[in-house]
Amino acid sequence: MKHVLLFMRRKVLSGALSRLAKEKNQLRFFTETNPANLLIAAKSHRVEIAVIEAAESGEFSVHDSLRLCDEIRRGLPGCKLLLLCSENSEESKRLAISAKQEGHIDDFIFYDTSIDYLMSKLLAM
Repeated sequence: MKHVLLFMRRKVLSGALSRLAKEKNQLRFFTETNPANLLIAAKSHRVEIAVIEAAESGEFSVHDSLRLCDEIRRGLPGCKLLLLCSENSEESKRLAISAKQEGHIDDFIFYDTSIDYLMSKLLAM
């Protein structure tokens, strides 16, 4: 069973993922909402995948999310990184593509992606 850490503000999504994973018994989800604790949580739960939300608004920016990805990449090199970003923001799309090309993240998906697609993506990582 793969361990997945979710860093996202959208509790509806993280809750739905957790319930679906329990039904399928293939992934175990952990959540962290404090960016200062993200690497500690990733290490303590021995996660293999981290899903990082690139916020659309608020005090936490896409750049902040990418800095978290870099922090996890340095502190837990074997952890796969999946960035969850907005399909409506040109900056978010541009930064996600660039981050993947430069190896800062392993992949990205958009908010409007179905839960089934997200689950299959996580299982494939």
